[in-house]
Amino acid sequence: MPGVCSNCGVEGNDAGKPCPVCGESDFFTVSGVTTLDRLAAGFAYFTLIPAVIFLLLARFKPNSFIRFHSFQSISLSAGALILACLLRFAFVAFSFIPFLLAALIATIACLACFILWIVLVVKAFQGRKFKLPWIGDFAEKRAQH
Repeated sequence: MPGVCSNCGVEGNDAGKPCPVCGESDFFTVSGVTTLDRLAAGFAYFTLIPAVIFLLLARFKPNSFIRFHSFQSISLSAGALILACLLRFAFVAFSFIPFLLAALIATIACLACFILWIVLVVKAFQGRKFKLPWIGDFAEKRAQH
C-alpha cells in the first residue's frame, strides 16, 4: 500500500520502508486508512480473539492494513508464549538459579513484552505499520494473500 512519510509528508512506494526523500526510518502512515480500519487494527492486539475475528470477517478480509496487524498480533502472541515456556523450562532445568534472580528475569521479560504491546497498539491506532523483525515480515507476507 502506498504511504505518506510521517516526517516530511512525501508519498512513498511502500508503507513498510524508510522514506526515499528524507531517509526517516520511522514507518509510513498508510494512506487511505479510515478511522474504523485504525480502530480494528489497534483492537487486533487485544488478545487473539479480535485478531482472528478480523481475519475471518468478510468486511475486513480485503484490507491488508488490518490483516497485517492481525497476523502480527497472532505471531507476537505465539512468540510470547514460546518465550514464556522457554523461561519456565530454563528455571526448572537450572534450579540452582536463585528465586530472586529468576523473578527479576521474568519481570524484565514481561515488562518488555508489555511495552512492545503498547507501542504496537498506539502505532496501529495512529494508522501506521510498525514492522517487528521477523514477525513483521511474516505478517506482511500473510496480509498480501
